[in-house]
Amino acid sequence: MSFERASELIEVPWKPEAPKVAANELMKPTRTSTADEELLERMYVLSASEALDKLKTVTDVPPHIKLYIKLLSDDYEKYSKPGFELVPDAHELVTLTSEGRQKAIAEIRESTKNTPLFPAIEAAWRVSSNIVDIAEGRLDFLKLLLPDLLLPRFHEWANDRTELGPLFSTLAKSKPGLKVLEIGSGFGGTTTRALKGFKSEEGKGYDSYTWTDINPMFVKTAEQRFAANEAMDFRLLDIGKDPKEQGFEEGAYDLILASNVLHAVPRLDDTLEYTRKLLKPDGVLFLQEMCPPGKYLDFIVALHPVWWIGVQDARPNGARISVDEWETRLRKAGFSGIDALVLDNRPPWYYNANMLTRPSA
Repeated sequence: MSFERASELIEVPWKPEAPKVAANELMKPTRTSTADEELLERMYVLSASEALDKLKTVTDVPPHIKLYIKLLSDDYEKYSKPGFELVPDAHELVTLTSEGRQKAIAEIRESTKNTPLFPAIEAAWRVSSNIVDIAEGRLDFLKLLLPDLLLPRFHEWANDRTELGPLFSTLAKSKPGLKVLEIGSGFGGTTTRALKGFKSEEGKGYDSYTWTDINPMFVKTAEQRFAANEAMDFRLLDIGKDPKEQGFEEGAYDLILASNVLHAVPRLDDTLEYTRKLLKPDGVLFLQEMCPPGKYLDFIVALHPVWWIGVQDARPNGARISVDEWETRLRKAGFSGIDALVLDNRPPWYYNANMLTRPSA
């Protein structure tokens, strides 16, 4: 699939008579510099190389850790040779001693303190520093990332890479009485952006907003956080299972928002079909998924067993898939494919792919 689609003119949902608009006018990348991404990939190479050396000593690890080690080892084979695009001198970095790597890592940590990138850098350092205890089950890696709100701050860094306000504003204005469902709402970053984008002088911009997550703790927190917003309903939903059996009505929603959640299921095709059935025939799915070419993200999240939930679903390298495969899977599940695509930076430095799709006719 060509990535040169951000400037394509697309039809405004529910307003075929309206002038077409460029996708990147609705979903606007917030940066053109690649400095953060280059530094993050450099941090990954240093941290992953250090981790692999330490992992040589581990024994009797669970299956997901074996898959994790294989993932890192396979990627090492790529970046340890000249010509690695993301970090051109990676083949030299891997020859450093552990002391040399630690010094380089410390310099990156120091240079990014008090910047939005720091949570991502710090997460890599914490994982690398504690990788043996994590691998052998003495330490839950999530406990490394939750103190000082490191994980939510990383999510903020990722979410802030695309300005979605124009998209949400356009959707609200083009569909009076908008019925919204957000799947896997988690920390509420997308919720905050959507509510702000929907709102106008005329009102809140939606008729109903159903906020869902698989985690009861997140649902309870969201009820408190968004209590001041009208017409919001907070419910549990496991999108890996049939929503109809969980009390959700099929064909009920004009707009579904799903930010970095639909990949985290055992059977992606089933999940996409469940999602489509929740939409009205003219409904729209906004799908945001992290699918960067680099492996920094995997270095962190692939330590969780859930990351490997798709191994039996033709996803042997982890839960996330490429933009091309999203196109294929969406069509297979009865969607129109990717109608609009905006990456949050130019290839190969993007992290999120922002996609719009709808049920096929």
